[in-house]
Amino acid sequence: MSANDFKISEHGGIDPEKESPRFVAKHLSAYHFAQQFSRGKVLEIGFGDGYGSSFLAESAREVKAIDLFDRNVSAAAIKYLRPNLEFLKMDATDLQWPDHYFDLTVSFQVIEHIPQALLTSFIMGIKRVTSSGGVVCLSTLNLRKNQKPGKPYSKSPHHDKEFTARDLKGLLEPLFRQV
Repeated sequence: MSANDFKISEHGGIDPEKESPRFVAKHLSAYHFAQQFSRGKVLEIGFGDGYGSSFLAESAREVKAIDLFDRNVSAAAIKYLRPNLEFLKMDATDLQWPDHYFDLTVSFQVIEHIPQALLTSFIMGIKRVTSSGGVVCLSTLNLRKNQKPGKPYSKSPHHDKEFTARDLKGLLEPLFRQV
C-alpha cells in the first residue's frame, strides 16, 4: 500500500492556523467528545496536522498517532511536542500493534478516504487493536446532509466512499457491540 492508493492529498487534514475559527471548532468538537474516553492509551488514525492528537494527549497516558504521509509525521512531531505523544508513519489498514493495545481509537474524517476494497481491513484493524472494554470514535461527513435538495452534488475527488448514517451503521454494526 502506498500513499498513492488513497484518495487524499499529502497535506491532508486541516491546519488550524489557516482555517476559520468556526471550521476549526467543528473539527475540534469530535476531539472534545472523545476526550472523555482518553485516560489510557489512545490511537489516532489519520492525524493530518496533529492538533487533535496533541489535544487528546492532554488527558491520555499515551497517544500514538499515525498518518500515511511522511511530511505530516515530521511536521507534527516538530509542532506538537509532548512526552506522551508519538507521531508515526503507518498504513491505516495494517496496524502494527498487539491485539487490544488501545483503550481509545479515534479516526476523524478518514474513513471516506479509504478505498472501498480495504474498508473491512480498516475497520477490523481498529477493532483488533482496541481493548474489549475500549471505545472507538469515528466521524465522516454525512452524505445525506451534504446532498442539498435541488442542487447538484459532486463527491470530493479525494474521497473513495461517502457514507449516509445508515451506510456507516451498516458497516459497523456486525463488528461492534454498540454503534
